[in-house]
Amino acid sequence: EIKSLWTAVVDIRNWREAAVGIPHVVVSQQVQGFEEMEESPSRSVAIEVNWFLLLLILCTCVMAHILHMFSSSFITWVVELLLPSPPELGKVEQEIAALRKEVNEINIVDDFPAYARLKRKISKKEDWLNTVVKEYKSTRRKWLAISNVAVFVVIEAFRVSIVVLNRQTPVAMLPTTYLRPLPSYVVSFPTGIHGAVGVPVWALACRQVIAKLSG
Repeated sequence: EIKSLWTAVVDIRNWREAAVGIPHVVVSQQVQGFEEMEESPSRSVAIEVNWFLLLLILCTCVMAHILHMFSSSFITWVVELLLPSPPELGKVEQEIAALRKEVNEINIVDDFPAYARLKRKISKKEDWLNTVVKEYKSTRRKWLAISNVAVFVVIEAFRVSIVVLNRQTPVAMLPTTYLRPLPSYVVSFPTGIHGAVGVPVWALACRQVIAKLSG
């Protein structure tokens, strides 16, 4: 419709100019230029890159990947630092070792009551030790799970916030021929700008490339 309207306007101008003897070469060139622009809309889109946003998304993805790689070891170290093993464990283990040494020195035939008494004492201490160790490991696993989930949520929340806050800003403006075979509306989501590269697409591309490079 726009082309037809423009052609009609040009025809009227050509008729008027022909009536007064004015050449219409310039007008014809304008029509030709309009048709070329309509046939090749990608030529009218200049390549523009928002380097700050591009590097921000890239650095955010790299940082998130590094944090995910080393967060587990760091969290384990922190939990062990904040939740050390009970000091009584070492003392009880030493007592059990001493009692076992004493039992080995007793002749079970000559002094069975002493042997039986030491064995009961060792069994009692071992039961207490196993109970305490089990409770300590259970508490440690619980805090490790909570800490890992919390760190994961914080990292992903930071990454998602960067994407959401810049969702309407294109990372780059490219001719549509550069984006093939992907549809322009997919690459530009959610900006809705023809020829734009949206933040979600760029973030996804960075994440996939980093994952492949890290192997």
